[in-house]
Amino acid sequence: MEVRQAVRNKRFTSKTYLKVLIAVGVLAVVGGGAGTFASFNAQTTNANSFATGTLLLSNTVHTGSACFSDTASTTTNAASCSVLVNTSNISPGHGAGEYITLKNTGTITSSDLKLFGSTCNDTTTGTFSSGSTLTHSDLCGALKISVEQDATAGGTASACLIGTEIGGGNHACDETQGTLLSTFLSTYNSAANGYAFGGDTLAANAQRFYTVYLYLPDENNTYQGVTAAFNVSWQIDQ
Repeated sequence: MEVRQAVRNKRFTSKTYLKVLIAVGVLAVVGGGAGTFASFNAQTTNANSFATGTLLLSNTVHTGSACFSDTASTTTNAASCSVLVNTSNISPGHGAGEYITLKNTGTITSSDLKLFGSTCNDTTTGTFSSGSTLTHSDLCGALKISVEQDATAGGTASACLIGTEIGGGNHACDETQGTLLSTFLSTYNSAANGYAFGGDTLAANAQRFYTVYLYLPDENNTYQGVTAAFNVSWQIDQ
């Protein structure tokens, strides 16, 4: 009798244990147990950083201080710098010139280098010192311009880019044979129509050296007491 009762208790216990396991399984499924199951995982993460470079043009006339393109506005990156050719009391058959150093002080290479000018305007002193009235001619239309590339600042010329070379192995510009200023300004009148220096580029920290000449041919008295004023701009693009 005791043996049979023990067997019955064992069968009951096994059936009960099985029922408990089934119930737990049902509860796990019904209760959204999908997130409770363990699985293998592997993961990698990449950080990202997107930074832009800079184009910054410095402009140094003669041995003066460098003028930087960002000194005017951070949105335009264009600045007005020192007067390049600044002369007075010039007589016919004479001219003046000055050298300039351009440098890309930014971090990226430019795709080009351009030169262009603004409209030239004549202003007059009005009269001779005696008080008599002057009759003036168009000085802007009479001037000639030359642009020379140099090996160093104010150094040996490597090419006459706008105008005419002296020749005989001398690559300097013959200022008396320059291009009419009016022609230069009408041809190269904006960044879109700028003189492109043969497609030259300007790498970061690279520099170029140029000399600009202005010359007044032999003319008559109607060019006395006149000042011709215009701008030249140098631009690099990415």
